[in-house]
Amino acid sequence: MAQEYSFEEIEKYLSGDMEAGEKQHFEKLLSTDTGFARQVKEHRQTHELVDLYARANIKNRVKSIHDKVKAEQKAATGGFSVMKIAASLALLAVVGSLYFYTSYNYNTQHLASNAFEPYPNRFRTMGDSQEDTFARGLKAYDLQDYKEAITQFSQVTADNEKYLDARFYLGVTYLSAGAYAEAVSPLRLVIEENSLYESSAKWYLSLTLLQLDKEEEAKKILQEIVQEGDVKSQPARELLEDLNSGFRKLPFVR
Repeated sequence: MAQEYSFEEIEKYLSGDMEAGEKQHFEKLLSTDTGFARQVKEHRQTHELVDLYARANIKNRVKSIHDKVKAEQKAATGGFSVMKIAASLALLAVVGSLYFYTSYNYNTQHLASNAFEPYPNRFRTMGDSQEDTFARGLKAYDLQDYKEAITQFSQVTADNEKYLDARFYLGVTYLSAGAYAEAVSPLRLVIEENSLYESSAKWYLSLTLLQLDKEEEAKKILQEIVQEGDVKSQPARELLEDLNSGFRKLPFVR
């Protein structure tokens, strides 16, 4: 190599702070010296990995590792240690993999979303008369037109024989649309009235409460479902196991 570039000079080039004339000479060396090009490539990869994890809300942890490597390089002869950077990359990979896996897969809202499936339309053979608001609500529900479904289900009055059906589907529609606070009231009503939807309403209410960060209340409802031994008892048991997982005790899991 005709010229040695220090750690700081490579940093200057990658950050775009190098003077034009020096940059031209630097890039000429990159194109002619494969060893130097490999060295800069490894340095660039370190930068990219640091930036990636910084965006994943572990900026301080990763930056401290990067700064430590940088300090070690400055204290050395000014050369570039590929082995040290490789070791740092391995550490970052382990920390990052653990972070991404646990913070995503064991996040409360992710667990609730992963367990959610829309309740099927049990009235597919009924007519869809334009005068029937419940039928129009179901049609919109099937089309995932949640705004229209909410409008139609909300118009079904208490004296209508489909009132509790409409309240149940209204709660599930709100949940499907991400309107979690609004889903609570109709689902609670269905449970209190001991309707045929009671068990399913408990399941959807527990998912709604998890989305609202009301984990303890959600767990109590899930435990009731397990004890009752209905069709949702197995998914409720599995969800409870995930909620009680040791991974969720890690500081970056919410």
